Amino acid sequence: MKLKYLIPVLLIAFFAVSACLFELYRARTVFRNSALAQTKQIYDILLATRQWNAMLGWIYAPVSDDCPPNPYLQVDNRDVRTESGELLTMVNPAYMTRQIGEIISRRINIRIKLTGNNPLRPENAPAPWEAEALKRFEQGQKEYYLWEEDNGSHYIRYAAPLFVQAECLHCHDGYSPGEVLGGLSIVRNLDMLRSSHMAKNQWTVSLMFIFGSLAVAVIYLLQKKLEKADSTLAQKVEELNVEIKRREESEAAVTKQTRLNNMTEILRSIAHHWRQPMNSFCATVQHLQDSYPLNREDNELVEETLASVVALSGTIDNFTKVFARTEQSAVFDLCEALVDIARIYEPYFKENNIRMTIKRGLDTVPAESLSLAGPVYECGIFAECSFGCLDGKAMRIKGDLGEFRHLISFFITNAIESVQERKLREKKILSHVDIEYFRSEGYYCIRIADNGTGISNENFGRLFEPYFSTKGCGSGRGLGLYMASDIADKCFGGSVHAEKVSDGASFIIQLRG
Repeated sequence: MKLKYLIPVLLIAFFAVSACLFELYRARTVFRNSALAQTKQIYDILLATRQWNAMLGWIYAPVSDDCPPNPYLQVDNRDVRTESGELLTMVNPAYMTRQIGEIISRRINIRIKLTGNNPLRPENAPAPWEAEALKRFEQGQKEYYLWEEDNGSHYIRYAAPLFVQAECLHCHDGYSPGEVLGGLSIVRNLDMLRSSHMAKNQWTVSLMFIFGSLAVAVIYLLQKKLEKADSTLAQKVEELNVEIKRREESEAAVTKQTRLNNMTEILRSIAHHWRQPMNSFCATVQHLQDSYPLNREDNELVEETLASVVALSGTIDNFTKVFARTEQSAVFDLCEALVDIARIYEPYFKENNIRMTIKRGLDTVPAESLSLAGPVYECGIFAECSFGCLDGKAMRIKGDLGEFRHLISFFITNAIESVQERKLREKKILSHVDIEYFRSEGYYCIRIADNGTGISNENFGRLFEPYFSTKGCGSGRGLGLYMASDIADKCFGGSVHAEKVSDGASFIIQLRG
């Protein structure tokens, strides 16, 4: 990366990291301030209860397992009995604070303790950190606290001084009012509070990091785009040259199509001029058959000759139909059109031992229309075929019959080339081309399948790209499937799709009726 682009990236990265670190520091400060303030509130509440107890001149409570007489309270009338015989014991501020601390410690993870340098109760002896706090209090410090981490948990150790009041002199001799009597320590677990504070700031830090990363990524990508600008421009120029060449080829394809249309007129002219001598020839042969006695072999020869003439006339008609154009509003029978096209290729199929079938398939329409009926055409027996559907529901399409013939002829021609190519490699293969027509989701569908060379996976996704050919260099322009798809779309409002099959190739043509 160039230096002029690297400096902004480093600055933004530095800003993003600094902002994240500052936010973490701020979150930690807010968390600690909040924890300290809440702990001080606990201290103030306990101090208020002690003052309340002292203000009432200490209180009496029934003796129980939770409130036995305080052995460290040596005063008159510590224990009294009511007129009803209930035994009461005196609860001074220190005893009350200890009981409240025990209740709180059982409910939440907070430990409260009274401590001092000369405690009456041995359990109130100061821990090392509390001794340090007492020392600070004697020096005039108003509070003392520590932040600690133990086994992954976070704690605050807080202590504040307790000053001698007049009521305290009953138990604590040798002190004067206002002196430091001891301290009240609070040890509090902060894990829950810390989790809630960290959760609030996690999204802020995450968003800052994400935006910083995006900014770095954007600058990096822009730099890369600028670096590639020259090469991209050169590539665009090259693509433009290729597109010019493709357009020239497309114009050539249009010219070729115009020639095909002209060929229709030529075939019609040929048919007109051929039929006159063929009619005269047939009349002469028929006259010879009627005028002269002929043996059985001669009669068979005459019949074969007449049949050949009729077949030749039919072939001319079929070729003329294939290249002829019709009005787009014309309505034609789907099966009849398919069989007419198949008749043209029948001699080729017979000569090369290729089986071809045309059949009606299952319709994926409401149940009352489902049918396996319909004509089945196989080479050599089409004369026995009845067109349309045997269930009385003919499949008729509105559109350009000439374009439909071009469309089907293209796929049949491709199928023939494919099975022939495979036949050269596998001599014993039984080649076949199968055409199936059916209705599906508002479309008339035609499936044309063969057991030829098939379509490779790498070519499958590019079949309908213009100028992409699977036949190798010099064997095709790569416009066939593209033009077939264009015909299906523009002339019939449909489409062409390729199917992945285990053997050979299969295409489905969808046409609007």
